[in-house]
Amino acid sequence: MLVVGKDAMKRVFRLAYRGVIFASAIAMLCSANARALDNPAGTTPIASTSATAAPVTPAAAPVPQLPVSSVLKPGQWVVLPPVQPAAAASPGVAATRGVAAIPMPTPAVVVAPPVTANAPAAAAMAVAPAAATAASPAAPAAVSASGASLSAAAPAAMQPAAAASAQSLAALTPPGGATAAAPAAGGAAKDQPTQGVIALRNTNDPSIVSNPYSWSVMVYKSQHRLVIYYRGHFYKEYHAVFGRNLDPGTKLWSGDRRTPEGAYTIVAKRLNSRWRYFLKLDYPNSVDRARYEELVSRGEVPRFRGRAIPAGDGIGIHGTDEPILNTGNVNWTTGCISVDNGAIDEIETLLPVGTLVVIKP
Repeated sequence: MLVVGKDAMKRVFRLAYRGVIFASAIAMLCSANARALDNPAGTTPIASTSATAAPVTPAAAPVPQLPVSSVLKPGQWVVLPPVQPAAAASPGVAATRGVAAIPMPTPAVVVAPPVTANAPAAAAMAVAPAAATAASPAAPAAVSASGASLSAAAPAAMQPAAAASAQSLAALTPPGGATAAAPAAGGAAKDQPTQGVIALRNTNDPSIVSNPYSWSVMVYKSQHRLVIYYRGHFYKEYHAVFGRNLDPGTKLWSGDRRTPEGAYTIVAKRLNSRWRYFLKLDYPNSVDRARYEELVSRGEVPRFRGRAIPAGDGIGIHGTDEPILNTGNVNWTTGCISVDNGAIDEIETLLPVGTLVVIKP
């Protein structure tokens, strides 16, 4: 009887021991599930987000999904990492690391506050850009007595220096300065008479029209342009070609096939059987002669029969016997300025002897 009782007690204790082990395993499994809910895979613990250790954002990390069977217990919290603003795809979605994107509500439209007593100051700030635009280079510039333009936005202390610089370049500046530049681009501007044409129509005194100081010519070699001004106003622009020498620079001696650069004067006008009209310039002027003498002293001028080639002569404005070359911007002259035949007829009629002609590169 005692033996049977001992065996029964052993069997009871063995069953109780197995029950305790099974209960411990169940408790450990539940605790692991609870920890998985408290700190899902891919999130950063609270201790790692302290001020001393900044979280490291992985590049393009996949977003894990929580198990479907996981159910939060009442009163349990889920730890989320700090939101990364730079990783947000759009204003309506806040992206987090390790957790699926959470839709955010769309912000309401912000209504502008009512105008307060500081409205005059704001209005003055709004007018400031318009004032700056009015002072931009597109606005007409003031013109000095010598014809050079002075910036209206420059300080008053700078105006005398600008005027002195303009006086030194007065010989190379047409009357009217920068305000007498070429006309505005566009088809409508071509149909309208220029300021120079209007000024010529309003001139009743023939002596003013025939005065060489009423006219000036600006020639731009690199742009194939010849521009005429009447009393400081743009009159008309013509197409032109120049010397056939491909090397840039001014004329140095006879036969170098360059068009001179500088300030010259029309000294004669005559008919020409080949170019219709020839308006002779006073090349070489004093500047050209001084340059030529310096080149001769340095031995840089070619010599012919033991003597240096002369500085040259016979430079002027004329028409063309090869219109196709002028149309194609082909520089074909030996140093003169060639324009279309219709243009030379007009130029010969307009420009009196003594007119200033400034030739630039």
